[in-house]
Amino acid sequence: MTTLAATDLLDKLRAALSTKFPASKVDEVLDHYNILKRAARLDQYETCLVNGGKFVEAVLKCLHYLQTGREVNSVKVDEIVRQLENVAGLNDFERLTIPRILRAIYECRNKRGGAHNSSFDPTKMDCAFVVAASNWVMEELARLYLTNDPLAAQTLVENLLVKELPMVEEIDGDYVILESDLPARIQLELMLYHHYPQRCTVKDLIRWIHNHSANNVRTTLRNMKRKNLLHENEFGWKFTEAGVREAEAEIAKLQDGTRGKKTISRKVKGVKHGSR
Repeated sequence: MTTLAATDLLDKLRAALSTKFPASKVDEVLDHYNILKRAARLDQYETCLVNGGKFVEAVLKCLHYLQTGREVNSVKVDEIVRQLENVAGLNDFERLTIPRILRAIYECRNKRGGAHNSSFDPTKMDCAFVVAASNWVMEELARLYLTNDPLAAQTLVENLLVKELPMVEEIDGDYVILESDLPARIQLELMLYHHYPQRCTVKDLIRWIHNHSANNVRTTLRNMKRKNLLHENEFGWKFTEAGVREAEAEIAKLQDGTRGKKTISRKVKGVKHGSR
C-alpha cells in the first residue's frame, strides 16, 4: 500500500489487532480504511462511500469474533449492532459506541440514494463524515488494543487527526504553500496533488509557486514529465498514477515531520480566480 495512512504506526496497530482478531479480518479493516481515505483525497466520492461500507463490515466482523470466537465472511450490519448491545463481556466502547458510529457510517452508503434531489447532492458531505468517523474508529481501536505501546497509540491518533490534506491553503481562489522553504518540486507536488484529478495551467502554477522563478517551475515540470510523473495537454498539467504515488510518499514525509514542522490545510471561502 502506498497511501498516507500506510505508515509504520498502522503496521504496529495491525500487529496488535491481529492478536485479538483474525489477521485476514484485520487486513480487511486497514485495506478499506486506506482506500476510503485515499479516495476522499482524490475526490472519488463513490469509491470512498463504497469502501466506507466495507470498512464498517470489516470492523463488525472483528467485533463479532470478539463476541463469539467465530470467524465469519459476511455480516448483517443492523443485526450485529443489535447483538453487540447485549454482550456482557465487552466494554461499552466495543458493544455500544463503536458499533453505533459504524452504523452511522453505513447509513451514508445505503440510505442516501433515493433521497438525493436535483438541487443538492450531499455525496461530498457524506464522504467528509465517513472519513472523520472512520478516523475516530481507528483511533479507538488504537486506544483499546495498542496497549503494549501507549506512545505509538497516541502518535497514531495524532497523525490520523492531522493527515487529512496536503499543506495548502486556499484564499479566494488563490493557493498558498504553508511551508515556503520547500524545493520547487515538492511545492509542485503539493499543489498538483491538492487539485488532482483536475489539471493546473503552468500560468497558475507559476503564480502559486511564487517563491521560485518561472523558469525553475517550468524546468521542474519538464523533468517530472520525463520521469512519467506528469501528463501535459492544452488544458494543463496533472499527475499520472506514478506521480500520485510519489507525491503521497513525499507528503507522508512532510506530515511525519521528516522535512520540518507539521502544518494543516485550511480553506477560506471566496471567488475563484484563474483557470486550473
